[in-house]
Amino acid sequence: MRNAPIPSEVRQGNLRRTMFSESAEYYDLIYGSKDYRGEVEKLRNLVAKYVPEARSILDVACGTAEHLRFLSDYQTVGLDIDSAFIQLAKNKLPRSDFHIADMSQFQLGMKFDVILCLFSSIGYDDESIKSALSCFKSHLEPSGAIFH
Repeated sequence: MRNAPIPSEVRQGNLRRTMFSESAEYYDLIYGSKDYRGEVEKLRNLVAKYVPEARSILDVACGTAEHLRFLSDYQTVGLDIDSAFIQLAKNKLPRSDFHIADMSQFQLGMKFDVILCLFSSIGYDDESIKSALSCFKSHLEPSGAIFH
């Protein structure tokens, strides 16, 4: 008898466990060859060009916080729907602020100069892209920018 297919996401209260939940502890190993430092350098150039006075960054779908490791000169906050990733991020960057929340319905009570949503993360849930972008906008300073 074959097992039923495992859904890509499973409801967990108001949040969903993502398809990556079971492999969270291996995530950095799997993506170890990804050039996070190089990507952050490109981001820094974009931020310098479009938001030169930026001081704060929200990384939505931050995963294990690899991008945030290279952005420590900013006030950074990470957000992810998956508690396993947030725990790994907290272990990696214990002085940073992290939140477990769905990108389409979060309220942090603060605004940011820059909002990141990288690695095609917003594309995993087409139905809530408009809600996510609306949520991003409500957390963005008037002169801020969103990079994805």
